[in-house]
Amino acid sequence: MSERQAQFEQYQVSKFDDPYLYSVNRNVFEKNSAKIIFDNFYDKRLWDEDYFYIILGCDSGLLTNYVLEHGLAKGSRYLFIDSEHVLENLKNQLSFTDWHDNVAFATLSTWEVEAEKFNLQAYMYTDNVRYIKSLAANDGFDDYYYQANTEISLKLETQQHYTMVSLYRSPFVIKQIINLADNLNPMIALKDKFKGMDCIILGGGPSLDEIIDKLNSLENKVVIIAVSRIAKRLLSENISPHFVISVDPHEVSFDVSKEMLEMADESIFLHSTYVVPVLLGQWRGVSFHDGLRVPWPSELSKDNTHLAGPTVTNSAISAAVDFGFKRIFLSGVDLCYSSDGNTHAKGSNEAKVGPVLGKREQWVQTYSGKMAETMLTFIHATQTIEDQAKQALKKGAQLYNLSPNAAKIDSILLANFDDINFTKEDLISPIINKIKNKYSKISTQQFTDVTNDIDRLVDEFDEITAIVEQAIIDNSNLYKTYDNELENANIKQRIDEAEETLNTTYKETSTFLKKYGIHRFIRIARTDGDLEWSDEEMEEVGRAYYQCFIDNINELKPLLTAAKKKIELRIKETQPQLDYHEIFQLWRSEHHFGRAHHWKIKNPELYQELNDIDKKELDTQIDEYFKVLENTDTYHLKRTQEQSSLTGINRKAVYMFNAKNSDGLASLVENLKKLEYNQKHNKNTLQKHENLDQLILLCSGYLALLQGHYQEALDKFYLLDEQHLSEDELIQISVLEIDLNHYQQAENSLKKLAELTPAYQPQYATILKLNKKMTEAESVYLGYLEQQSHDIKVWLALANLYLENNAIAPAKEAFEKVKILDPSNIEAQQFFDSLQ
Repeated sequence: MSERQAQFEQYQVSKFDDPYLYSVNRNVFEKNSAKIIFDNFYDKRLWDEDYFYIILGCDSGLLTNYVLEHGLAKGSRYLFIDSEHVLENLKNQLSFTDWHDNVAFATLSTWEVEAEKFNLQAYMYTDNVRYIKSLAANDGFDDYYYQANTEISLKLETQQHYTMVSLYRSPFVIKQIINLADNLNPMIALKDKFKGMDCIILGGGPSLDEIIDKLNSLENKVVIIAVSRIAKRLLSENISPHFVISVDPHEVSFDVSKEMLEMADESIFLHSTYVVPVLLGQWRGVSFHDGLRVPWPSELSKDNTHLAGPTVTNSAISAAVDFGFKRIFLSGVDLCYSSDGNTHAKGSNEAKVGPVLGKREQWVQTYSGKMAETMLTFIHATQTIEDQAKQALKKGAQLYNLSPNAAKIDSILLANFDDINFTKEDLISPIINKIKNKYSKISTQQFTDVTNDIDRLVDEFDEITAIVEQAIIDNSNLYKTYDNELENANIKQRIDEAEETLNTTYKETSTFLKKYGIHRFIRIARTDGDLEWSDEEMEEVGRAYYQCFIDNINELKPLLTAAKKKIELRIKETQPQLDYHEIFQLWRSEHHFGRAHHWKIKNPELYQELNDIDKKELDTQIDEYFKVLENTDTYHLKRTQEQSSLTGINRKAVYMFNAKNSDGLASLVENLKKLEYNQKHNKNTLQKHENLDQLILLCSGYLALLQGHYQEALDKFYLLDEQHLSEDELIQISVLEIDLNHYQQAENSLKKLAELTPAYQPQYATILKLNKKMTEAESVYLGYLEQQSHDIKVWLALANLYLENNAIAPAKEAFEKVKILDPSNIEAQQFFDSLQ
């Protein structure tokens, strides 16, 4: 039952006294109490303070009640989004003994309005929004939750991205400060250097495999820009891209990109100012950064290229357009899964682990006209890449995708690699060599300039600290001087003057501090501004406001001190030293072991002159560098293995069946069979899946159903074991058995369903009646009506059963029940008319 079938649905009560809607949760709450289930499932994910919880589904109201009974986390708000069917039944049949103004319900069409009332944007600024799915949304017994999840997730992801890029975010600023010694050349130096030429952007998608063996034939006829995550694959194919690009500040980026460090002699590194430091800090080649030289207001920050986001592919396209390329070809930029379910090209952790089959995803059209599965993040990236392609056209650049199996984007044309007329001349090498020669040597003047600017900024920090510390004292005294008007006026004047100084003399630095730590400033903002504030509350808000400046400064100053020290040691690296201990210790503290390898290659004579202690430390670091490069047991691999679970295949098969997606089901069956084959022949040792044979039978059964092969479908379902025979399969089995006139078998199937829930008792009684088991049918009808006395259809069925047995008296009683529920019921009226 769903909202498309009936708006009203009687609540059932579990043996643990938990009321639930069967269509939403089935028999989940018959296995354990709601509290125990929720405690185990959510653990501590619902109780962080100052968070906005957006929760898809309320589990028939039980999850909402669980939150209310537990008690809300301080400063947190909870918005439950559910179907009209659930909310209407909840409203009419249940009530909560306690309520809280920081809890609200919404439908898919109203949740954004309700979220705005709860000040969602303020929580977005602090990155304190948590999207959680209820048990019902995870189980997906009703397709509503799948569709709702797609829409909500995409909107939240988009809003969160634009919120983050519109502000100075402290994690990005911190990474940029750490990188100050290694952000060396502004990318604007490359603007229009390749005007009118061709480039190929290599992403990590499966279609990279379609052309990778042809890339070496280009011989500098086209510029290759590769995302960093495919470095290992390119090295294995002896392909050296002209540029390799990375923008991700997160540590996991190093896990998938570390092999690019071995490309430093051939390739140029394009990166964001905040790229993960352990990658940038070990790069020994030429590199260019986007964005501002320093993250604070400074004369050092000149105009520069700003790479688009949110993905590295967006950034690569942005750079290609800025560099002046006229034709920009994409390979491995699929934005969808391959036909065998893989998300990435060979050589990646994702390809090693195997296809993503257990998740229910979206479907998009490819250039070939076929439908392909895709994930939410790919959909988001598709939208932003389409916008980039349109902007590129305005600048005279056309984007092409080289794969017919990539998601189709209207502004990006399909091109066949073999049909492209690339230039016959090598126009690229001279440009690349000129760039390398010019930017391989770094002037130490920029280090001096940055160091001096850090000193200037720290001096301003100290002056601002003095101002706000006095303001905190004055703010505290202000509310103790009401009896002395003159003193009160003087304190107010000093506070006003402090604020004026912050907004004039130190305006730029003050604004930087506010943007850097905006999460702190936002937390002191009151959402109940229409209420009258007490003196204590006003004093606390004033104190907290000035304390935010101090907290931000205290967080930044040690980072700036460390950045200065790193710059000093970077300079020393280029000069002979009597003692290298301090330099080597810095490398070790940051895990920049690759610098040791580079230093030894560049300074063979100095290496021989090292004392024994320094030489041993250097050699140890070089060993560790190669161990890191060779290590495959990374966090990213473990995460990928977890995400490739086949959990959810059964629900996915049901969803595809309901959506009449026979192509998707056929692909799912084929990919499961490939997994089974590879597993049997030890072709995939990274991930082992159990019960593949059962999953193949289940999916094959639904595929046969869609194809009209009913006996074949029934045979497949009959082979399923109890673990894989869920309610959905029992429903299909019973329907097939009835359609094929297998009434005795249908009786057994419907009996199992009736034992699962009373909702199937009427169908079970009907099949008993067809099998001439009238007494048993009557008993089942009566048992059902004891719980669902409002069900008119079942009263009519019972009445007709009595009539067929010539039992007029009980038939009359049944029809009388019908008349009470529906006085105008025609069938009941005809019965009473026949008695006259």
